[in-house]
This record gives sequence, C-alpha cells and structure tokens, in this order.
Amino acid sequence: MRLRLAALVLCLGGAVWPADLRDDAALGHGYYNDADFKKATNHFGAALRSDPNNAELNYWLGRSYEALADIHAPFYGMRSSAKARLYLERAATLAPANREYRRELFELLLDAADRSRTALRDAARMVSAVPESDPDRAAMLAQLEEERKGESAIGARLAGGVRALPRHVEQVVELPVDAVRSRREAAMPAALIQ
Repeated sequence: MRLRLAALVLCLGGAVWPADLRDDAALGHGYYNDADFKKATNHFGAALRSDPNNAELNYWLGRSYEALADIHAPFYGMRSSAKARLYLERAATLAPANREYRRELFELLLDAADRSRTALRDAARMVSAVPESDPDRAAMLAQLEEERKGESAIGARLAGGVRALPRHVEQVVELPVDAVRSRREAAMPAALIQ
C-alpha cells in the first residue's frame, strides 16, 4: 500500500496530498492548491452530491469555477463564470453570516459587470441587504460606486465611438473613390476632363 501511495505521489508531480485519498473534499482542496481547477471542480462536485447543503463545499466549488473562468476567458469563461456565480450564491445563502462567502460573491459580481446585465444590479441588492452596522458595508458601497463610475465612463466612450463611426466610415469609403478618380484624370488628356 505504501509503495502504491508513493508511486501515486510521484506520478502526480510530487504533490503532497491529504492523508485520506478517498475524501473528495480533501482531494478538491489539494487540486485547488496545485492550481488544477478542473480536477478540483470534479472532486468538490462529487463531495457536494453527498452533501448538497454544505456551504463550504458550495463556496469551494464556486471558487474553482471562478478560477477556471479566469483561465478560459474570454472564449470559454462565461460558462464557468455562471457556474461560479451559482455556487457562490448558494454558499452565501446557506451561510449568510459568513463574510468571506459574501465578499467573494460580491467581487465576482463586480468583475462580471462588464459581461452581465444583471451583475451590477445584483451587487447593489447585496449591499442593500447588508445591515448598516456591518463593518463591510461601507467598503462594499465604495466598491460598487467605483464600478458604477467606471461603467458609465465606458458607456459614454462607447456611445461616442458608435456615433463617430458613420462619419469615419464615410471618409474611408470616399478615399479609394477619390484615389481612383485622380488616377483616371491623370491618365486622361486634359481636353477630355472638362
């Protein structure tokens, strides 16, 4: 048995694994720490099937999908990002007093604001649900306002760019026609141009 365990550790690149290799949650943490997020999602998902109302497992599965979304962005990250949001929301719902779960979900929503129509609105709802006596509320409000300012500035720049587009397209279209016309005129005798 020890020989098999040593061979397994060597095959896995020398990673140090938790003592109980059958524990999916422990394996999930090991893979997460080794930045093998796909395998981490598999193990956290298996553990979650055994205990679906476990806030910590939902949190770690969400974090694993969040890491996958960061790695696969922009092409395949949307699906992982949606799964990350789902599991982080479950974790925050199952353990509403856990500030770490709430903070991770809030930051995910702020990061997704440029890709999701509802993310900023959901982040605002989160802040409004936090009691005023909570020490995180002021920081969350400041982050939300900063993100809103950034969103409005980006929106204004995009709107300005779209309004300017037809004018610039027209100028680009006229350039080749003018160039062709001037070449023709240069090749024609002066008497024919008039």
